[in-house]
Amino acid sequence: MRGDLRALVFDLDDTLIRTYDDLIVPLEREAARLMLQYRAEERQQESGGAARPELPDCETLAETLLHYRRSDPAGLRGAVGRQVPQLGAGAWEAREKLFRNPSVSALRRMPGVRRMLDELRLHYRLFLLTHGFADFQQRKLDKSGLGRYFDGVRMVARSREKGEALAALGPALRLQPAEIGVIGNRLDVEIRMGLALGCFTVWVRSGEGSEMPVGQAGGRPHEVVEDLSVLAGLLGCKG
Repeated sequence: MRGDLRALVFDLDDTLIRTYDDLIVPLEREAARLMLQYRAEERQQESGGAARPELPDCETLAETLLHYRRSDPAGLRGAVGRQVPQLGAGAWEAREKLFRNPSVSALRRMPGVRRMLDELRLHYRLFLLTHGFADFQQRKLDKSGLGRYFDGVRMVARSREKGEALAALGPALRLQPAEIGVIGNRLDVEIRMGLALGCFTVWVRSGEGSEMPVGQAGGRPHEVVEDLSVLAGLLGCKG
């Protein structure tokens, strides 16, 4: 199937840039502190009543948040909410505010990604498809300096819109699904969507979603890599 490929569609976060290490980890650690602080302030305003369960310490809550970022990002709030039910809506809102417009100054590219893209664009048309707040995603792309490698860049607000954008790409390029490769780190988003369409898929097991069991989120990717530097060779176009 890989011999039929004519276009490659890349995700951005934790595929081409180190979003988990450089943004998510420090933000979730700060989020844990803010959530516990918010809950502590709420408790001070509460009066009497039954004994209240102890809150976890900051490190434990941070590690719990990060665990679900890796293993079940879409279900994080529900899973953590069941483990720490005393965290109310206000604590979660305090966390969400952190992620609305954070700095991208510490964000780095994945190792060897420019060399890999230089190699691949000799053989394929390259596209970027990413989801999130458009301004935030654009700032990340600008910081990475990778925009120039792509024939097209599409940013959508929600993960489900990725499937619609991916489905529209083939007809726009006059390509069949089997002629399109989808490369990303989320088994439950772009890999699942690519498989459903009949595209060739490469799961980059990195960062957010990296501990999801293969096959759990709607099928098995055709290939699994942990280092993008092997991608050109894997696709048979090295050298």
